[in-house]
Amino acid sequence: MNEFPIQPGDRVTYQGKPHQIRQLTGNMNTVVLEDPISGRLLTVPVRYLRSPAPEAEAGTVPVVPLELVSDEQWAEAKRRLAIIEPLLNRRGDGKLVHTVAQQHQLGAATLYRWMNQFEATGQVSQLIPRGSSGGEGKSRLSPELEAIVRSSVEEIYLNKQQYPLKRVYRDVTARCQRLGLTAPHLNTVSNRVKAIREEKKIRLRHGHKAADDQFRPHPDKYPGADFPLAVVQIDHTPGDVILVDDETRMPLGRPWITMAIDVYSRIVVGFYVSFETPGALGVGMCVANSLLPKDSWLDRLNVLGEWPCWGKMRKIYVDNGKEFRGNMLMRACEEYGIDLEWRPVRKPNYGGHIERLLGTFSREIHELPGTTFSNPQQRGEYPSADKAALTLKEFERWLLHLVVNIYHKRTHSALGQSPLKAFVDGIYEKTGLPPLLQDEERVKRDFLPYYKRTVQYYGVVLDHIHYYSDVLRPWVHAREEESPKNRRKRKFIFKRDPRDISILYFYDPEAKCYFDVPYRELKRPPMTLWEHKQVMRQLESKGVTEVDEPTFFAEYDQLREIEAQAVNQTRLVRRQRRQAKAKSSLSKSVRQETISAVPAPDGLTPSGQIRGASALAQVPLPSTGTIQPFDELEYGAFD
Repeated sequence: MNEFPIQPGDRVTYQGKPHQIRQLTGNMNTVVLEDPISGRLLTVPVRYLRSPAPEAEAGTVPVVPLELVSDEQWAEAKRRLAIIEPLLNRRGDGKLVHTVAQQHQLGAATLYRWMNQFEATGQVSQLIPRGSSGGEGKSRLSPELEAIVRSSVEEIYLNKQQYPLKRVYRDVTARCQRLGLTAPHLNTVSNRVKAIREEKKIRLRHGHKAADDQFRPHPDKYPGADFPLAVVQIDHTPGDVILVDDETRMPLGRPWITMAIDVYSRIVVGFYVSFETPGALGVGMCVANSLLPKDSWLDRLNVLGEWPCWGKMRKIYVDNGKEFRGNMLMRACEEYGIDLEWRPVRKPNYGGHIERLLGTFSREIHELPGTTFSNPQQRGEYPSADKAALTLKEFERWLLHLVVNIYHKRTHSALGQSPLKAFVDGIYEKTGLPPLLQDEERVKRDFLPYYKRTVQYYGVVLDHIHYYSDVLRPWVHAREEESPKNRRKRKFIFKRDPRDISILYFYDPEAKCYFDVPYRELKRPPMTLWEHKQVMRQLESKGVTEVDEPTFFAEYDQLREIEAQAVNQTRLVRRQRRQAKAKSSLSKSVRQETISAVPAPDGLTPSGQIRGASALAQVPLPSTGTIQPFDELEYGAFD
């Protein structure tokens, strides 16, 4: 399974061999295992544990791309999960299983099959009905029927009259009869209703107050945040510092910081730093980072310290802006059992914790070289761009150290203890260690944006760049499996990481997994999505409307060359300034020593100051010969 529990008595795999967890150590990073053959006890890091099921190894469980799932299929998967949820921890209770089966008019074997499917990964997508897709991302209803069902649900069900589902279905049936259409099944209408967010149902059927009372936090108390990872807040802010290029060290601009805080303990559960304007992508990357262990991240950036935080949170609150309302972000959160909510406007109690946290880090950033401070008045004449020194990676490393080794260990005024201690104590006293997500690459991919492209003989093109791999060859010029009259070219799912767009992730619909597809021209330099947009903006400013790959990379190379020349010119000017300053200081020192060694002539004041600019010409110059010491003077002659 992609997710597996970490509790005493649970079986796990360590170094390819089965072991049993004997006890937890108290620091969340390690557990005590027992080798069932030798009986030997050993303490091992949690990060090296794997699921006990052999089929759970990363990449062996078929991937179901969320992008290909229709709304109807997704609603059915959520319905199945709601049915089996009470049974997941009591599957040995045969009486309960049969009771639930009778309540839903299902067979017990069906419930056991659903439980096995879900427990394979712990993800909703495993419950999607097999073999009845109705097309990639498409409804099985005709457009006419779809419009009828949607209209009836919105007008009848989402009404303060609070009509039951049967009333909605009668309305759908009546409309279909008037148009001479066959009405859809009751379950189809029911699935449409189940797909509506619960908060929306309450708000439209029972009113704003009822929805606020059930779903919205209040200033004096944050409902639901009673244990670690119950409620997480996510928000973003521009970093008040100018960062520089990795190679040229030229100023690039300010980064954006997307950060997540656990409301219960105030611990930072994850963050994401980039030059990209914040939105669903930044939130998705931050959520993925929050779900996973942080050990490899700390190792990669060479930060010493511990950040024992991973696992699925119950609820996430994000900003209310439109840029955060991505359908894929919502579905990815649902896939992992996370309730994603948006903070309403003019209700600051929704995001108070994360806003205060970001304010705390902003004050720390103001001490970095190249800071822009909070406003022009505070910045004054400080030359932010000239003082800029950190790259994006260096800034990420600095922020990671600040979170792990300073903020987490500092006593929080509202808690009376450090966030790390509050989190660890809450885990052991209230919830136990959260299950570990095993397939980290899959988690990261699930929260990446996707693109649909056809496969041509040259590979695939995305944003003017060609990509190719032999794994694409079976799909060249592939067409949709439709009637012979309409054989459109088939589009496939591709994803990419904005931090390195030199590789695409291609979903193979037969292998049911992702493959890496690199640049077709491997000599092309890797780049970030932000750098790609920089090049496109530069081409647009030049009036270039027809862009192909050679044009794009020629502009990229030219920009890098201009930056390199600017760096060399800057170094030359600074070196010349240093040399001129040193020469001026030496010349001034020699002149002052020469003048002080000559008797004061007429034209100078008794204090030795020059009366006029021409007076310097009247000063007798010393002999060009060797200056001899004053031998005739004895020590103390002028006392």
